[in-house]
Amino acid sequence: MKNQKYEELVKQTMSTGGFSAAVDYLEDCIEKNPNLPEAYLVRGEVYTEMENFREALVDFEKAIRINPNIAIPYYLRGVLYAKSGDDNKALNDFNKAVELDASYTEAYANRANMFLRLGKYQQAINDCTKAIELMTGNGEEDFTPYYNRGLAYINMGEAEKALEDYNKVIELSHENAEAYAKRGSINQQLGNAQEAIRDFEKFLELDPGNANAKLVKGELKRLKKRY
Repeated sequence: MKNQKYEELVKQTMSTGGFSAAVDYLEDCIEKNPNLPEAYLVRGEVYTEMENFREALVDFEKAIRINPNIAIPYYLRGVLYAKSGDDNKALNDFNKAVELDASYTEAYANRANMFLRLGKYQQAINDCTKAIELMTGNGEEDFTPYYNRGLAYINMGEAEKALEDYNKVIELSHENAEAYAKRGSINQQLGNAQEAIRDFEKFLELDPGNANAKLVKGELKRLKKRY
């Protein structure tokens, strides 16, 4: 996904300093050019960060009315719907975004998350794989599609594939406590006791106050007694 006007406007807006200044700057842009969809898109993003979801939705829908054939406003509205808990509307918007731009990495990654929430695990795996392929092709790396694909594999009962994905997550994000917890559980399931112990210990080291820390401590204690 490349839109030079949008990316330049994002940079300019970020340099204004603070939400209020960003909104003022974008309002000035809109006053000068009321048919510039990118200005509504960026202002909608600012409103989303401010948790002013109603105004953000108005801006994204305005951008779609101006130009219904670009993918970004559908993607951003999908993100907004996902934040609001409307998974089906979010899924519809991510569908439209990838329909309009088949190389939209973030749309595949976010659609995968919707599929996960809806229990559509094979579709989630497919979208995560597509996002990974696109990232690799662009020389980019992000742990999120591997993490979510690992979750889908766990739910599909494919522990070995999930283990590979969490190995990659930890390679890309060394301090990701949740990834160690997930990998520890997979290693425990696969009978890799010592690996599970190391992973659970690392999880507790990184995030001792985690809500799941007590559960992990219990599993760790049982593993150490047996092995």
